[in-house]
Amino acid sequence: MVLQGVIDLINVMLIDKNRLFLEAVQSLIDQEEDIQVIGMVTKGKAAIELMDEKQPDIVLLDLHLPQIDGIKVTHYIKEKYPETKVIFLTSETNEEMLMKGIASGADGFLLKNCDSESFIRSIRETYRGEVVISGLPARILANRVLQLIYDRKVLLKEKLLINDIRLTNRELDIAYLLIRNATNKEIAQELYLSEGTVKNYVSELYRKFNMKRRADLVSYLRDLYCPPQ
Repeated sequence: MVLQGVIDLINVMLIDKNRLFLEAVQSLIDQEEDIQVIGMVTKGKAAIELMDEKQPDIVLLDLHLPQIDGIKVTHYIKEKYPETKVIFLTSETNEEMLMKGIASGADGFLLKNCDSESFIRSIRETYRGEVVISGLPARILANRVLQLIYDRKVLLKEKLLINDIRLTNRELDIAYLLIRNATNKEIAQELYLSEGTVKNYVSELYRKFNMKRRADLVSYLRDLYCPPQ
C-alpha cells in the first residue's frame, strides 16, 4: 500500500516447525515491496519470546508447533498484543481445530499449499482487517454454519409440534427468517423466491397461527424458540 509516495510496510513474523518452509515463505515475501519478514522461529516458546521483541503486524503461524502449540501461542498474542493479526498455516485441518482456532482469535486460515498469489493477497487483506479463510477450512466452516442452521430449524419444528402447529419445510424456512426479523424482500432473496410468493406464505402463517399482525407472529415465534428467562 502506497500513501503519498511512502510505502507502508507490513511487518510479518513466521512461525513454523519446518525450516525449509519458512525459508520458502520468506523468499516469496521478499519479492513484495510492501511486506517484510522481521523474524522467524520453529518452536512455540521461541515464538513468544520473539513476539515480545518484534511485535509484528501479522504472524503467520503453524497450528502444530512443538513445545507450545499454535492455539496457545495465539491466545498469548491476542491477550498481550490484540492489534496483531494471526493467520494459521496448516497442511491439513479438521472442524475441531478450526473451531479452536477461531475461538483463540485467529484472523485467517490458509493451507500451506495455496498458490503464491492467494498467499500474498491474504496477508494484505488480513492487514486491512479482513478475516481470510480459504480452501478446505472455508468449506468446513460453511458446512458447520449450515448444520447449525439446520439444527435450529429442527428445534423450532419440534417446539411447534408440541403446540400442535404443523408447517411445511418452506413455511418453516420463512418462520425461522421471521425470527431473525427479515423483511419479505430479504426472505425472498435468501430463499430465491419472489416477494409475492413470500407474502402468500406469510399470509398462510397468519392463518395457521390465527394471527393478523406480523409483529404478533414474530413475537410468538421468538418466545417459542427462545422463551424469556
